[in-house]
Amino acid sequence: QELFLKRELHGWKLKNDRVAQHMSILEMSYDFVASERHLPASNGSEETRRALNTMKNMRATVNRLMRSNLELQQRLHCESKQKAVYLEKLWKLQKSLEHGNKQRRDGDEESGVAEARQKERHMNQVYPQYVPISGERYTEVETDFLTFLTACNGHFPFQFLNEVNEQQQLACLTLLAKEFVTYRNRTHTVTLLFSYLHTMRSMKDIGEACKFIQSCICSTLQCDRASYWIVDDRRNIAWTMIPTGSAPAPGSAAVMKDVVISLKQGLVGEAVRSMRPLNIEDAYKNPNFNRKVDDETGFRTKSILCVPIMKRGRVLAVLQCMNKNAADSTLFTELDTFLLYVVGYAMADVVQQCRTAEVHERLVTRKNSLISCAAELFNACHTVDRLTETMTFHLKELFKVKSCALFIRHGETALMCMADETERELLYRVS
Repeated sequence: QELFLKRELHGWKLKNDRVAQHMSILEMSYDFVASERHLPASNGSEETRRALNTMKNMRATVNRLMRSNLELQQRLHCESKQKAVYLEKLWKLQKSLEHGNKQRRDGDEESGVAEARQKERHMNQVYPQYVPISGERYTEVETDFLTFLTACNGHFPFQFLNEVNEQQQLACLTLLAKEFVTYRNRTHTVTLLFSYLHTMRSMKDIGEACKFIQSCICSTLQCDRASYWIVDDRRNIAWTMIPTGSAPAPGSAAVMKDVVISLKQGLVGEAVRSMRPLNIEDAYKNPNFNRKVDDETGFRTKSILCVPIMKRGRVLAVLQCMNKNAADSTLFTELDTFLLYVVGYAMADVVQQCRTAEVHERLVTRKNSLISCAAELFNACHTVDRLTETMTFHLKELFKVKSCALFIRHGETALMCMADETERELLYRVS
């Protein structure tokens, strides 16, 4: 078999060299004919048209030969890989026949296994083994078929199928169809998710971003609920924003409310402490799960996936998904975990962006309010009542409070002035 492979490789190399030589000759001939000094002088004549047609035919021939040469190179590369695999297999069989019994007698089985594993790693580097992603177990022939397709870039599938029986051919094609559908679904999911992330990058409000990302995760990962918990290390809590459930006014956004949980208990807290993802098939069997929310709302939590989002050794947030709705399994997959990591790190940048925009907006509002307050104080405040009204109004706007008071000290007394009251009252005497 090794001699047969050598003859085949030698024949392919000779044919490849001949095609390359013919192609170079044609290219030089085409350049010679295409030069202006060799074209007929009479424009539009029959000789000119024949020359142009000849040039077009030569170009088509050169392109066809280039494609044929590329296919030959790919097939030669594939045959070279096959030769390396066959040689490795022959070497392993020879070594196992020569030293198998001796290794068992001498107790060197561990060294033989280590040597075989080393050779197997070398084979995988030469010819990587394909790992199916459809989630089922397959025979060695089926995986070898996909490995062969990967090595030859899908150009020569029947070269492998012609060497197996009809039942194995059917199994190989069935596996190929399943892998194609799985890859197609994954590509669609990733494309949809990145379109969501592109939309989310322009958001400036944390409540709007939380609502949007929860909806995106539920539709992408096919789950019932999703939450993005922002971790506060200083207070040892995590918080998020969810819709209140009440119908918003026409033309206005949904009303969001804050939800705060403690990190000392619950699955979110466990994900923060362990700094690793938690994939739980039945939440009620986990002692860290808190059933209080299910008892109050009537919602039945089954499977849960919690993924911590970390930066510089610190957990910034936790993404939580509940109840996988897949047809084949209710447990979240490794792809779901990977997608949550992608969403989580993108959402962390959006949260930072929203906080920066919120701080900037607050600073602008305070600056404008202080400028307006200073202008009114200098231009329109001629009485204590007017001073009290102006100060309390702007203080409420600055600090977002319901009421405030102005204390005026004169000598040893202090007056408390309230904008909602009609008289000033002596509050205390300064010692």
